[in-house]
Amino acid sequence: MLLTRRRPMQLALLLGVLLVSSTPAQWQRATVAASDISLPGRVPAEHYRVGGEGVGYHDTTEGNLGGELRNDDVDIQACADLESREKCHAVGVIQLGEWLAYDVHVPVAGTYAILVRYATPKNGRWLRITLDGMELIGRIDLPSTGSRTRWATVTSSPVSIGAGQHALRVTAGAGIIRLNYFKFVRTSQAGAAVLVGAGDIARCTSSSDEATVAILDSVPGTVFTLGDNAYPNGSAADFADCYEPSWGRHKARTRPALGNHEHLTPGATPYFNYFGSAAGQRGKGWYSYKVGEWHVVVLNSSCSKNGGCGPDDPQSVWLRNNLAANPSNCTLAYWHHPRWSSGEYGNDPNMQSYWDILDAAGADLVLNGHAHMYERFTPMDATGAPDATGIRQIVVGTGGGSLSGTSVMHPQSEVRNSSTFGVLKLTLSDNAYTWKFLSAAGSTFTDTGSGTCH
Repeated sequence: MLLTRRRPMQLALLLGVLLVSSTPAQWQRATVAASDISLPGRVPAEHYRVGGEGVGYHDTTEGNLGGELRNDDVDIQACADLESREKCHAVGVIQLGEWLAYDVHVPVAGTYAILVRYATPKNGRWLRITLDGMELIGRIDLPSTGSRTRWATVTSSPVSIGAGQHALRVTAGAGIIRLNYFKFVRTSQAGAAVLVGAGDIARCTSSSDEATVAILDSVPGTVFTLGDNAYPNGSAADFADCYEPSWGRHKARTRPALGNHEHLTPGATPYFNYFGSAAGQRGKGWYSYKVGEWHVVVLNSSCSKNGGCGPDDPQSVWLRNNLAANPSNCTLAYWHHPRWSSGEYGNDPNMQSYWDILDAAGADLVLNGHAHMYERFTPMDATGAPDATGIRQIVVGTGGGSLSGTSVMHPQSEVRNSSTFGVLKLTLSDNAYTWKFLSAAGSTFTDTGSGTCH
């Protein structure tokens, strides 16, 4: 869509369409055919409505300069993007004011996030999205990806969409944009699963675990722990005297992970005795379970005590097999020692093989403790570099044991707090998740957000 000249007939047709599109009812008259695009799902950019200029699109140049797929004035090009399920096609380069229209069907009303897969060498690019002629998203910013061939994904804030047939329009608020696809992901549904918890929890010399368990008392769902559940040694007495009076009252709905303090008692035997079958196979400490539509993997990060910490150690072999046997659109893993951390203990390279395996399998979210703080990272690839389709890590070592500060700041760290006890609440829907840090009484820090599965 490189800007050349506007054709008089096209301009007249465009003005005519704009005049009859001032209300949702009139907008619907431009629909020429029912669409096979159903949401939630992908909307390939090149699957715009048939009908030509002013109906399916507005373009400021003559002809399909990309020469792919369709014989009209939208420039469709072949592209290389690993996120495409089939041969990649992109619409572009889209200029200011140009738009594409789509007919979509929504079987079930809900709240949706919109993912935009795009490329642009310029900053300050953005899109406007309307539904049935009414504003759905006034502006979704598209930061520079560095070139027209480097792809990235941005996610909108959740929007409500009713059930039925809809007319969707995407308009460029600034020029030089290539579009691969839009993806609509439902972020709310009846019966969405809840996970809530933290690590580094109970110490008999502190009452902070009582402050955090008071939060659990009012939050339904599955409770997770991220290790170092009972200080100082994970002994039978530590579990009975320190953990049981507080977090122990939610034992029946708890899926725990081991920490290094549990291993201070040989074999972490009191841990396995206390949690029983909920802790996985005795002596190993790794297992998986299903919550809602999510596959959840729990690992034992004290891997040196279980055959090693490399790509061929017993736990790594189990993890590969487990992920292969349980394909899922959404995968979450948690363990004690964080692979990446700005805390005083720093990054733990022993966790690299597990991160590699999870990244290769398309996992979405990793939770850790050990660092006695809260820290959230941008999604990362296996090297710890930012990657929109990578794994988001959240460290929640704030269960009540103690708090400590930061050491060396990780470049992908987005949010940090080392002065607040609390728990993390995750709401897991079929293709997305939201998070919220719930602080103990008397504290005001919080952190909220949402993400989508790959």
